[in-house]
Amino acid sequence: MKNTNKRGFTLVEMLVVVIIIGILASIALPAYQKSVEQSRAAQIWPLLKSMANAAQVYSMSRGNFPTTFDSLSVLPPSWSGTEKFSTWSYITDTRSDGEWSLQMYPNSGYGNLVIYAGRLKGKYKGAGFRIQIKKGTSPLTDEMVITCVERENGGLKFEEPAGAYCVDIFDGKPADYSDSLRYYYLP
Repeated sequence: MKNTNKRGFTLVEMLVVVIIIGILASIALPAYQKSVEQSRAAQIWPLLKSMANAAQVYSMSRGNFPTTFDSLSVLPPSWSGTEKFSTWSYITDTRSDGEWSLQMYPNSGYGNLVIYAGRLKGKYKGAGFRIQIKKGTSPLTDEMVITCVERENGGLKFEEPAGAYCVDIFDGKPADYSDSLRYYYLP
């Protein structure tokens, strides 16, 4: 007679393995989600910074800030349309690639320009980044302030708890709050 002593897993052993996998997944999943969101934002950063730099060059050559993205000639062809995603009347140009919205807010009375990039879809819809160029005494003394933003109203409202995008994902520090936006300084 052949001795086939096959031993399988017991139910207790199987449950222990499932519990360990569950614990590891609960630890790894938030870190994974944070990394994914940081990589999505990394896709918009170069475009946002190049637009701010182009706006400064435009300001140096013309003495005022641009009012449209067409003036900057840095948007790729996939960014199209002028649909406004906000009710604010002082937006002079809006573009979208379906995932992100770009908005331009020139404020000639105060001598500054704001370029905003906001998420249009997903869990963090209504959050994004803002570059404000404050006019100095000369174009060389212009100041660029970069913040993370979560919208309270005035467009696509950020539905997650305060800080879920700017603090939890990007380690931002609270900077300011208005009735429509929460601002966070980035490290």
